[in-house]
Amino acid sequence: MTSSPSPWIIVGLGNPGAEYAATRHNAGYLVVDELARRGSATWKMHRSRCRVAEVRLGSGRAVLAQPHAFMNESGGPVASLVSYYKEPLDRVIV
Repeated sequence: MTSSPSPWIIVGLGNPGAEYAATRHNAGYLVVDELARRGSATWKMHRSRCRVAEVRLGSGRAVLAQPHAFMNESGGPVASLVSYYKEPLDRVIV
């Protein structure tokens, strides 16, 4: 039996708040929102302080993430998420 390949963790950075909603500051949020939409994924809040959604990408799978922190404060939530999934850093795209 073959094991399922490790998921990619795809992190879209952004800033919380309505004033950033459709700005270049939220380009990362917008990209992972679109990937979630295309994959018919459902967002849920994770204990890492990231919104996450799991999707299939081709023959693989990915965990999409949006840290609920300003971009310059997103390191902690992202590190917590990567630690939770126990994935190597070469499987993380920011």
